[in-house]
Order: sequence, then C-alpha cells, then structure tokens
Amino acid sequence: MRLGFFTSYNCGIALWTKIGTLNRELSLYRRLSELGIEVHIFTLERKRDIGDVFNEDSFKGIVFHCLYPNWLPFSRLAALVFMPLMLLTIRKIGKTMDVLKTNQGHAGIHVYLAAKIWNRPYVSRSGYILNEQLDNRKDRTFKDIVQAWLERIVMRNASICFVPSEHLLNWCKMNLMCKHLEC
Repeated sequence: MRLGFFTSYNCGIALWTKIGTLNRELSLYRRLSELGIEVHIFTLERKRDIGDVFNEDSFKGIVFHCLYPNWLPFSRLAALVFMPLMLLTIRKIGKTMDVLKTNQGHAGIHVYLAAKIWNRPYVSRSGYILNEQLDNRKDRTFKDIVQAWLERIVMRNASICFVPSEHLLNWCKMNLMCKHLEC
C-alpha cells in the first residue's frame, strides 16, 4: 500500500522543525513505514526551507516531495494559483498512491485537487472544523469565508472524514452534509 500524506500550507516540515514537534507529527507515518506501508509526504515547502530532514535516519523509509518550486515567491495566493501545475509535475508518482490524506481539512484543498487530478481517494482529518468556529462569529474576514468554503469542498468530497468529537461529527452531518464521517 502507498499513502500520500499532504502537509498544510505554512504548517509543515519547516514549522514542525522550528517548534520541535517534527518527530511527534511524523511518528504515525514512521510507524506505518515500519509496518510496510510506503509513505510519501508531500509538503508545500521549498526543499531549501526544510533543510536536511530528508537525510535523517529517523525518517528512513519515508519519501519526501517538496511541491513548492524554489523560484516561486512563497505566498498563499501563489500556492493556490500554481497548485494544479505543481501536482501535474509529479502526477506519475501521485497516480501510484493508493490513498491520500490531509493534515487539516480546512487546509486540504490541494489534497482534493490531487485526488481529482490523480483519480485517487482521500481521507480528510481535522483537529477542528473552521466552519463550526465561524458559525457564531460576526467578525468574519474574506479570508475566513474563502477558507471555510474550501473546507466544505474538501470535507464533502472526501472518501471519509475524521473529526475529534461526537459534537463535531453531528455538527458536520447537519451543516456540511459530509458523506462519511468518523470520530
């Protein structure tokens, strides 16, 4: 089996290394690799920004792919605009994945696009639901509205969505009309 795990924009290898949580964040994927699952981590970072993590012994068996080209200025808008091109450049690898997985549902639009381009199922995992948090807020920004709309697309089209509580499971069933939810 081949798993393609996607980090979120601005929340991936570089940040986890900086704040000291890289080993914790990648422990599940290291364990899956030890069990014989081929793990590929697709990150929205430039190779030069994540340093020598590729060479660390603790991540043997995990294949890292930096989707963000070195020549492109680093921004959320550039990431969204160029994402289909980034995914097309690695489509041969992507089409070999059995399943794709998000790091956060609200930041998983690139996983949705990859699943469409590569014709693969994907799992959406969320620690919280942005739409639920925004539900009672009056001070929503344009960025909030767009990100919540993207989260709905990701969650509604996932093969399965994992949420952290029964409350969020019920909220998503009623408000997001997700097909397959698990807690």
